[in-house]
Amino acid sequence: VAVAVGDAGDRLVPELKALVDKLEVGEGTREGVEMGPLVTREHLERVQGYIELGVKEGARLVADGPDKPLLDLHFFDRQNGIVVGAYNFVLATEDGGAHWTPIQHRVDNPQGFHWYTVKARGNVVLMAGEQGLVVRSDDRGRTFKRLEVPYKGSFFVSELVDGDRMVVAGLRGNVWRTDDRGAHWSQVPTRAPVSIVASTQLADGRLLLVNQSGDALVGPLADLKPVQAPLRPIHDVVALADGRLLAASRSGPIILSLESAK
Repeated sequence: VAVAVGDAGDRLVPELKALVDKLEVGEGTREGVEMGPLVTREHLERVQGYIELGVKEGARLVADGPDKPLLDLHFFDRQNGIVVGAYNFVLATEDGGAHWTPIQHRVDNPQGFHWYTVKARGNVVLMAGEQGLVVRSDDRGRTFKRLEVPYKGSFFVSELVDGDRMVVAGLRGNVWRTDDRGAHWSQVPTRAPVSIVASTQLADGRLLLVNQSGDALVGPLADLKPVQAPLRPIHDVVALADGRLLAASRSGPIILSLESAK
């Protein structure tokens, strides 16, 4: 273990990063490989935990492999889209996904918090993630403004009702709404402190928010109400044109009826 003293780290880190970037990583018996894989999933999760803890405590991640998950995406049309993920990964494409350009430098996220959700309507883009992080763009992601939400836990889902009205939801059942582009926020009461993990906007304009247990809120933004009959536990959901829901569950894609969400 090496501990840099004073400003030595400012000189040492770039040199170490250059060496790390040149490391040949692969199967340990292959010629030329300098670093092999971690031997078990437990070791991998432990190392990833150390990295996440360091970032959360203020460290800056300067080198990493291709293992950072992408967690949400939005396409404005067939060619232009944005994808977000762990460690402040934000990428944009202008050619239908053939090539992606990093744009995280446009976002105020110096600690590299994870982005869990991105939604867009017209030119407005809404992104949310760890530690109450929420940003908004009014020019399709060319520039972003950070929004201050009272809750500082993670947000896993977001929805744009229109250019002014937005909702973000996530950890421990926290749901927060704004009617003025994020200038002021109010909390929406929920039935239980269970994390909200899926959301969609229905064809009639209502919002549907679903937590890890399958309990849901449905209604217009100003009047979200608990659904009496819970849905199945799901990871994500999208409203189909025929009024049904296409959801991602532990067992794979499933179709749900909206009748239980009325």
